[in-house]
Amino acid sequence: MLVDLGLVQQLQEIFRIPIPLLPPRFPGGLERAPETHLAQLLNLLYDFISVMCMWSKDLQEAILEFSHLYVLHLPIAGLNVSTALSAIVFDNYDIITKVGPQWITRIFEVFTPRYEVTAPGWLDLCARLVVCR
Repeated sequence: MLVDLGLVQQLQEIFRIPIPLLPPRFPGGLERAPETHLAQLLNLLYDFISVMCMWSKDLQEAILEFSHLYVLHLPIAGLNVSTALSAIVFDNYDIITKVGPQWITRIFEVFTPRYEVTAPGWLDLCARLVVCR
């Protein structure tokens, strides 16, 4: 229903709004999203996507089309993007095989130079991207 109403495309327009960033609080840290209404809105939308995608394969497929926008937000502290990405791939082997290697590569590209940063959401996302058969 959300796809039919065009809501997915409307959400993506919001995610395209540039986010002003603050410098990391310590060497090896992540850039931060300032505590603004935009950051709050993005977090609410990421939470919404997480809840809506968890059990809907159709919605997962529709939102996957725009997931490159979310992956760009991974290295920004203060955004709940990893939760949304986990929901997009939740229990969906087809999506995992499409994006898993690229997302894991991106996570470790961000994580490796910032060894002092431990983002539990990233590890949860990695766990969902690895499938044992």
